[in-house]
Order: sequence, then C-alpha cells, then structure tokens
Amino acid sequence: MIKVLVFPCGSEIGLEVHNALKFDKHIELFGLSSVPCHGSMVYKNYIEGISFIDDPNFLDELNEIVDENEIDIIVPAYDDVILYLAQNEDKLHCKIATSSYETCDVARSKIKTYEILKDEDFTPKMYSIDEVSEDVLPLFAKPDIGQGSQGVAKIETMKDLDQIRDMADEYVISEMLPGQEYTIDCFTDSEGELLVASMRQRKRIRTGISVNSITYATPDDVMAIARRINDKFKFDGVWFFQVKEDANGKFKLLEMAPRVAGSMSTSRVRGFNFILNTVYQKMGYKVTAILQRWIEHFLTSTS
Repeated sequence: MIKVLVFPCGSEIGLEVHNALKFDKHIELFGLSSVPCHGSMVYKNYIEGISFIDDPNFLDELNEIVDENEIDIIVPAYDDVILYLAQNEDKLHCKIATSSYETCDVARSKIKTYEILKDEDFTPKMYSIDEVSEDVLPLFAKPDIGQGSQGVAKIETMKDLDQIRDMADEYVISEMLPGQEYTIDCFTDSEGELLVASMRQRKRIRTGISVNSITYATPDDVMAIARRINDKFKFDGVWFFQVKEDANGKFKLLEMAPRVAGSMSTSRVRGFNFILNTVYQKMGYKVTAILQRWIEHFLTSTS
C-alpha cells in the first residue's frame, strides 16, 4: 500500500488528485489543509490545522504528520507549496510528486521561463516598460509570479501603463495574443522521455482554471513545442504548459507548471492517469504509455 498525502487538499488541484487516485487499490489517500476546506468532505483521512509554509515550524509539523501516518509520498497541490517542498526535499521524511527544484523554480517565474526560452519561436515577444510605445499597442501585462488570472491587464493606451508602472519589475509585458487558449497535459518518464502530450482547449475559465475543456489531437507544431520544453527542463512525471494563438494563428507559450492541472481530468479520463503514474514512477516503477485506439493525442500516434 502506498500512502499518499495531498497538500493543500481542498484546492482544485487537490480535488483532481483525489479523483485521480481514489479508486486505486494500492493507494491510501490522506488530505492535509491549514484551514477548513472542502477537502474534509472528500478525503476519508483528513488532517487539518498545519501551519502555513511561511511559518518556521511548518516543516517540523509536516514531518511529524508524515511519520505518524507512515506517508510514502506528498502530492503538492499549490504552486508555492510545490516550490517550497522541492527546495526542502532533502529535509522531508518522504518523497515528493514533482520535478527537480531547478525546474520548479524556473516554472514559478514567467520571466525566468521566457529568458531560458528566449530564442524559441514559440516564445511571445516581450517588452520592458521603457520599450512600450503607441505603435506596438495593444499589449498584455501579467504578474511574473501569479496564478488564477489575478492582476492581468490589457495595455491599450499609454495611460494604461500607469496601473503597473510602479510595479514594472513584477510584471511581464508581452505581445497581445488574441486567439484561442489551450493546455497541453504532459508526462515525462524517469529517463527524461516525453511519453504523453494531450492537448485540450480552455473554452470557459473561472479564476484562471478551465471549467469547460475539450480535447484535440495534438498538432505537430504544438508537439514540437512540448518536445522542446521537455528537452530544456528536467521534468519527472506530470507537468503541463499553456499556449495561445497570436494574430497569425501561431501558438505562443503562456506558462508551464510541474504539477497536475485543475482540469486534467479531461485528458485523464481518455486513458492516461497523469498523477497516478507519477506516484508509481516516484516509487520506483517503470511507467509506459499504451496507445488506445480512440486516443489521438499520445505521442505514438503522431510519431
């Protein structure tokens, strides 16, 4: 029996992890939260009251919970938690279901991500605030570190720059991408090989999370982006990235994350359980992706 602890268990990510793992007979699930949350309604083994990650006692409290419940692996279900646990992996008393700290650190910052990928044609054109002029408008601004579409702004006039001018170093200013937005759910094996890249359109979004999503056969140009990102960073198991079409219909990168996506169930129910396979891979098992006839988006169907 593999004992899996999900933290924070009440997030959209935490609830998707529960749905993805709850029927596996080899896994016993535990949910952990710092505050009262919906996780108490879905996790049979629910633990509440741990300090927040910025508390100096957090790590000791977490290890105590891990030891008491004989936890084998933690699934972090929030971006800041992912980065914190990856940074402190050597101090934890169990494994973590995410990628290397270096990958987590870059993925948490759009500026760092774009800097490493600056020579790729799928990276959107970036501007410093001093480079913005009337002739390049409209542009789009978003926080360097953030989630849930919080703090984003359209820059349609020079006056619009005033709303972020005092925080310019905390923002990414890029070309406007007016087209459709997509998420590509990915899985990389322990040897660094990209096994799955499943594309879905984010049709309706609430607080930055897709609540209406439709899968597509992954086109060659998006598959090329997936392979290039996989080559540039060290992933281990589940991850995803998001793209959006520019004015010419070309896919441009928005961001990436080494974790479960809130609506990854759209891809999961079609044949590949991303977080389940991540858990098994982290526990030392060899993972492969088996092509099923009705699933067009596995790599073997496009190679």
